[in-house]
Formats: sequence, structure tokens, C-alpha cells
Amino acid sequence: MFETLEPPKQRVGRPWPLLMFGTYTLVGFVELLVVLKRHGLTQPFSLAIVTITLVLSFVWLLMTLRSRSPLSGRSFAVRSAVLLVLLIVRDI
Repeated sequence: MFETLEPPKQRVGRPWPLLMFGTYTLVGFVELLVVLKRHGLTQPFSLAIVTITLVLSFVWLLMTLRSRSPLSGRSFAVRSAVLLVLLIVRDI
């Protein structure tokens, strides 16, 4: 009946978040193994960033698997930006 000025919420198809979060989980796990093998516990900052990336991507992957409704476009964009920033910070 009443029109709003807000744009309609766009949804992201379910395969894209699953693919992205699954890839980040796999990359985070491999990177965690590499950091532990190469440096051990001598570089806690790198270890923390890799662990945070792995945990966040794994939690978001599980949330996407358990959710019945698709993610909103904004939520997906924010989550992927957070993971990308963590990946960039790790390489600095």
C-alpha cells in the first residue's frame, strides 16, 4: 500500500557463499599448517590472523549450510570484505 524509499533486499544464491566460505576455510587451514610448520609459535600475530580467518570462514560456512533462506547481498559483501582484509593483513 505504501511505498518506501528503501531498495528491495537482494539475495545471493546459496552456491556462491558456500563456495567462497568453503574456499576460505580450506585456504585458512592450509595456511595455518604452513605457518605452524615454518615458524611454530614464534610469530603470534601471523598465527592469530590465520586462526581468525579460519574460524570466521568455518563459522560462516556452517551458518550458510544450516540456514534455510539465502544471504542478503549486503551481508555477503560485508563477510567477504572482512575475509579479504584479513587475507591482506596477513601478507603485510
